[in-house]
Amino acid sequence: MRTHADIDVTELLAGDGLFDATGHTRVKICREGRERVLRLRIRSRGVREAIEAHERGRPRPPIAREVVKPDDPLAAEWGIARPTWVNVFDTTDRAYREALARHDARLAWVVLAAGLDVPIKDDAGREVPDVDGRARILEAMGLSTPQLERMVRDIRDLTTLREDEALDFFSAPSAASPSAGPSGAPDRESTEGAASRA
Repeated sequence: MRTHADIDVTELLAGDGLFDATGHTRVKICREGRERVLRLRIRSRGVREAIEAHERGRPRPPIAREVVKPDDPLAAEWGIARPTWVNVFDTTDRAYREALARHDARLAWVVLAAGLDVPIKDDAGREVPDVDGRARILEAMGLSTPQLERMVRDIRDLTTLREDEALDFFSAPSAASPSAGPSGAPDRESTEGAASRA
């Protein structure tokens, strides 16, 4: 059922905040058997920028040395006619994969920290303005997975039409990270975009 009203826009004015969206998220809590619902203000402004900043800190895979032989599928693409050592990104590295998993898991907290339109204060009562600091405080507040998912979904839905799944905050850019090589082999993407030869 349609719940929004259409507004015809005939001009755009710099700085008027036309695309800003605000609303509320509701979260259920239970204390000593009594159920309550917390209501918090949320906003869209700053969420995209927070996600982009988070992605700039995405871990990079380590560089490994690998021999590319003439019969390798990529040898022709790289113009290799004899066995050649090249530098490649090793996306199978365990430490890299663990760091990447931690990075990706923190995205929801970053969205929540940016999207909550309420002051967040440290244990000394000082307001914390930066997204990373707000996210750390939220992570330590004991939110359950359903509570976190509900609030992040409500923030996303501020600017997402229910029927338009393409406008999802979590759509990762295809070039955000090197892709894994076939059969879990080290990524064959050169560190310079082409074979970096010895």
